[in-house]
Amino acid sequence: MVIDDSEWRSVSTSEVITDEDEKGFTEKDWMIDKEKALREDRNARIYAERFQKDTGDDNKSKPGAYTEEEEKIIAAMGGKTNHPDRKRERGYLSDSTLEEIAHDYSVPICYIADVLCTWGVQPPINVQEVLGNLLTGEHAFSLLEAVNSLDVAALHDRYSNTNLLQLCYEWDIDIQEGFEMCMREKWNLPFGVQTCLRVEQEDELIRVLGNHLVMSREGDDDD
Repeated sequence: MVIDDSEWRSVSTSEVITDEDEKGFTEKDWMIDKEKALREDRNARIYAERFQKDTGDDNKSKPGAYTEEEEKIIAAMGGKTNHPDRKRERGYLSDSTLEEIAHDYSVPICYIADVLCTWGVQPPINVQEVLGNLLTGEHAFSLLEAVNSLDVAALHDRYSNTNLLQLCYEWDIDIQEGFEMCMREKWNLPFGVQTCLRVEQEDELIRVLGNHLVMSREGDDDD
């Protein structure tokens, strides 16, 4: 995949991890995605003391946002641009496939793919693809910071165990309507209809499109 450098922007770790991720999820995590995205765009924050807050609407980091050692790691992972001739050193996270990263750090593959979509990687995403072929070294570094800092159990709880296709079948939702709602709400679908949504997205899709008779039967079964 070749992506023009103009499509990439400087990234802060706040785009993949926030204070709420460290402490457990709050009411903010259950907001509808569009509202959540708008709020985060207005109040972007950088996780960890060594990062400074971003300034300006272009979301470019202040000079000195990374330590000298971090700059070296970012350079070894491929640098801050996505130039096709950029070089990477072997042995870093950027040499691993998405599937390997999910396995090694015990994080949901849907989380990794979700983040990649947010950074401009176009679906469908191949889990066998090497991370460095998809992202800049700066993005790879931010992902590394995130997977080393997140509450893994809480992160797994954040995503459904049922993909969109299964969900629509179980709740008698027309798959085309379900897919169109995801597109309309700008929910990432890195694996198409095989994507497992975030739990708040799943709840909203069921609320809006779910067959209420099915919901009633589910309630009766619980009793």
